[in-house]
Amino acid sequence: MKNNSMDRPVPGTGEILTRSLGVGIIYAIANMLMAALLGSISRQAASWENALVWILGGTMISLSFSPILLRLPWSRGRKVLILWIVLALIGPIGLGIEGFLFKPVPPIHAVINGIVGIIIRLLVAYLIVWLLAPLQPAPLQLKAANNEATPKGGWLNLAWCFIVASLSYFVFYFFFGGINYLLYTKAFYENNPAFGLSRPSAEIVFLAELIRGPLMVLGVIPIVRALRITQRQIAGLIGILLFVVGGLEPYIEVTFRKMPLGFNLATLTEILFQNFLTGVVVAHLFGPKRANAGL
Repeated sequence: MKNNSMDRPVPGTGEILTRSLGVGIIYAIANMLMAALLGSISRQAASWENALVWILGGTMISLSFSPILLRLPWSRGRKVLILWIVLALIGPIGLGIEGFLFKPVPPIHAVINGIVGIIIRLLVAYLIVWLLAPLQPAPLQLKAANNEATPKGGWLNLAWCFIVASLSYFVFYFFFGGINYLLYTKAFYENNPAFGLSRPSAEIVFLAELIRGPLMVLGVIPIVRALRITQRQIAGLIGILLFVVGGLEPYIEVTFRKMPLGFNLATLTEILFQNFLTGVVVAHLFGPKRANAGL
């Protein structure tokens, strides 16, 4: 039986850029509508300035997924589900919990914003897959996907790798955050009271990152285990994904416009090392030991 879904070619670079911009525009429209609907409950106002930032953010999210999406040996439905899980765990859930602990708001407001964010991420996941993914994986890719196996040592080893990867984010967060604090942000907090910044208590920071790290790792494990490329390639792709989705995009959306350039550069550099290196650790713990030469 003929399957016309095989006729759609993989999009080129220009198409990926254009379609990712389309994702960004729809992402902005969805956020504008939700912000207008929620009013004062929303964390961001429905303004044209925010709309432009949302367009940029949605475009970056789509571009960070595109090189991974084209290599995933799954059906389109499974791709939507996994992308949605990644976006929800890292964004509205992980960052939402962190934001609530750092800057408390009424719990009902946090829950409503989280639910809205998860719904919008479902739309984004669907759009990314619909616009960028080939309609059906190649047979060899499907065969590789069906051969996904539990790492050597069984589920106990899988759980241990998950703990190590989650703790790696915790370590990177405090190591690079501490360096940034000593070199830049400590003096900035002390010398710029007008910005109203304060360092949360150590207990709050510990709790927030102990929650956020496992959520980030849990989200990307299925992708890492499914990719049949070298560990170095997986590390690069996942590192960039975690930096963009879990750091750069939300930072630009919420904080970048409020702070001076020096603070932004220092903070984004810190986040880059934290998130990218976490992706490297996940890739080496869960990725294939050797790339499948036939794929």
